[in-house]
Amino acid sequence: MTPVILTVFVLALYLHAQQVESTARLDFLWKLQATEEKEEMEELQAYNRRLLHNILPKDVAAHFLARERRNDELYYQSCECVAVMFASISNFSEFYVELEANNEGVECLRLLNEIIADFDE
Repeated sequence: MTPVILTVFVLALYLHAQQVESTARLDFLWKLQATEEKEEMEELQAYNRRLLHNILPKDVAAHFLARERRNDELYYQSCECVAVMFASISNFSEFYVELEANNEGVECLRLLNEIIADFDE
């Protein structure tokens, strides 16, 4: 009877070791996946910050990135002789092409910059 009990014990010990190993492997893979997702999230967050800083002035971007602000809180600032304009150039996406003839699209952007600069003046 002792050899049977000993065999069952060894078999149970082997199955437990297999379960522990598979759990450890899954934990490792989950940790690796979580680390990769965290890095992707941080890269996306940095990209979004760069976009926001590119679109908005520094103090406005800082206001919207602040952790303590409420979601429904709006940003406003009173200044004299200031105007904000949003404009769209019709069919600019059709006009903008990256060809060697227009220096890979630089000439299209130069023209857009001239339009904006003329408006600013």
